[in-house]
Order: sequence, then structure tokens, then C-alpha cells
Amino acid sequence: MLVTGLVYCVTVATLLVAAILGASAYESVVVSYSWAARPEEAVGHYRALGAIVTPARFFRLLAPLSQVALLVVVIVSIAASVALVWTGTALAAMVLADVITFTFHYPRNRALFIDPILPAPRLEAVAREWRRGNAMRVVLVAIAFLALLRAFWVIARHVGP
Repeated sequence: MLVTGLVYCVTVATLLVAAILGASAYESVVVSYSWAARPEEAVGHYRALGAIVTPARFFRLLAPLSQVALLVVVIVSIAASVALVWTGTALAAMVLADVITFTFHYPRNRALFIDPILPAPRLEAVAREWRRGNAMRVVLVAIAFLALLRAFWVIARHVGP
């Protein structure tokens, strides 16, 4: 019964982490390259779009939900004595990704999207920094996702055929 609950919890956490992974990868592949190609124009368009809604709304909802789900998964993993290393790894990776978001990305987001538009060379530098930092964030979220997939495998082996 406890293992069945663990499977449900891991499923929910995996779906949340997958959504964050997809959105983060999209930002790395599409959005940040627009900033690199034509920073002033791209940031101007992004600011205009952001007057209505920004990706922050998506991440500010899913990031805490994923961490709460992962905390529940770790607790149930402890209780069921199965897959703790993998669920703990997923939680640690997501917490570290958020630490990077708050300490590294928020100041750059402010420079890119809230403060007065910077001169082109500085804007390019900030956009480049943001892209590098986001690549690290994508790696951490991918680690969390893969750790959860591994947790599924360990749980399946624990239950047996």
C-alpha cells in the first residue's frame, strides 16, 4: 500500500518536473537566442509581451509545487524504504535550481525586463550570462527528472513482477 502511494507521488512529481524541464529548455533554445541575435529588439518585444503575462507566472507556480511534491516523495520514500537516494537527488537538484534562480537569474531578469533598457553591449553581456545560467538550471532539472525515472525503476524492482 505504501509503495503504491509512492508510485502516485513520484508520478505527480515527475510530471511537474517534466513541465519545468520543457519550459526551461524552451527558454534556453528559443528565447535566449533571440536576445543574443538582436538584444535590444528582442528584449523590447519580450518586455511588451511581459506586460500581459511572463514566464515567471508559470515558474512561480510550478517550482514550489514540484518541491512540495518532491518533499512528499522523499518522506514516503523513507517510510517505504525504497528509492530514497533517487528521490532525494531529485529534491536536491530542484532546490539547487531554485537557489540559482533566486541568486543568479532574478538580478539579471530585473536588468533585462524591469529596469530601464541597458546600452547594447551591457544588454548583450547580461543576456549571455542569463543563457549560461539557464543552461545550468536545465541540467539540474534534467538531473531531477532522470533521478525520478530511476526511482520508478527502483520501485518496480522492489515490487517485482
